Amino acid sequence: MRDRRIENEWRLLNELADANPGIVRILERQTTPEGDLFHIVLHQTGGLIGTAPDLRLATSHQVRFRYPEYFPAAPLEAFLKIPVYHPNVHPEMGFVCLWSEASPRDTVCEAVPKLRQIVSWRLMNPASDHLMQPEALANPPAMPLPLPCAPLTVPAWREAPPGMRRRLSRI
Repeated sequence: MRDRRIENEWRLLNELADANPGIVRILERQTTPEGDLFHIVLHQTGGLIGTAPDLRLATSHQVRFRYPEYFPAAPLEAFLKIPVYHPNVHPEMGFVCLWSEASPRDTVCEAVPKLRQIVSWRLMNPASDHLMQPEALANPPAMPLPLPCAPLTVPAWREAPPGMRRRLSRI
C-alpha cells in the first residue's frame, strides 16, 4: 500500500508542477534509508531569510518532502534547504511544521500550498508544540505581511465539490 501511495504522490506532484510551471519545479526523486524524498523548488513565494533585524526577501526556496517509512500513518514532512524566518520553521534544520493535526489523507497537493502560506507569513501557529523560532513570534518582521506569493493553480480534478472540501485551518 505504501509504495502505491508514494507513486500516487509523485503523480500528484507532477500534475501540480504541470499546472504551475512558473511556481513549482521538480528537481528529483530519491529513495533513501530515511524515506522517499521529493526535491522541488518553489518560485514566486516570498520568504524571509537571515536573522532579525537583518532579514532579506527570497522568492525561491528549495524544498525536500520526506515520506517516512510508515507513511501514510506518519505524515509527510517538509524541509527548506535554507530556513526562513518564521515561528514554525526550525532555524537550523529547515523543518517546517505543516500540520496541526496530520491525517493519512494529507497529500503533497495540500502540503505545497500550506508550505507556501507558511513561508509567506499567511499561516502561523503560536502553540508551543509548533513553535521552533520563538524570536520570530516575539519579533515579527518590520515589513508588510503577508509577503508576496503568486496564486497556485490546483489541477481541476483535485477540486472537491463545495460540501466536500476539507476546511483549511490555521496550522
